[in-house]
Amino acid sequence: MATNRFTIVGYGIVEINNCMFQKDGSMPSQLPLNTSDFGTGVYAENGMWLKYDEVAGGVFKPDAVGDEVCLHVSSEKSYGIVGALGLANFKLAGGQYPRLGRPKVGDTYTTNCFNYITTGDSAFADNDAVITALGDLASARLYLIPDVSGAPLLTKAADTTAIAAANTMAEIVKFTTMPDGTLGVKVRFVKVAG
Repeated sequence: MATNRFTIVGYGIVEINNCMFQKDGSMPSQLPLNTSDFGTGVYAENGMWLKYDEVAGGVFKPDAVGDEVCLHVSSEKSYGIVGALGLANFKLAGGQYPRLGRPKVGDTYTTNCFNYITTGDSAFADNDAVITALGDLASARLYLIPDVSGAPLLTKAADTTAIAAANTMAEIVKFTTMPDGTLGVKVRFVKVAG
């Protein structure tokens, strides 16, 4: 199964629309990104779904579609580096401390951080095919589920095996643009682990 990243410039962006974790404080941020999962050249991007593991003492990429995950929502910071400003330039490396949000059913956010596959029941031929499908949500529902890459995986409603295995799932409710003008999706959590 070939997994491709939805084409964007830079790194993933997340825009919170209405999430309970902002109100109830369910935002763990006391553990670092695991340096094995986020080694040299591998970064945590906003919009990723990551595993917060207090027993193991770190934040990891999911091991399986059924893992309990949190939404990566770290605040973008400017350290005064010329040319490093902008949402699409923000990322965190292994050892850094991400800010996460524990999703609840009904929470909504907008992002451009997701993957798609090119084989199987949820296959998309290429990025253009993803854009076409996102533009026709009235005809076919699309979802995000956890993926071992950290970026959630775009899944078709027809992929009943993947949907049944996912303990966390968000439905795509709108094809839209991000604050920086790149294409993105508004999603609503419809199933949450935990």
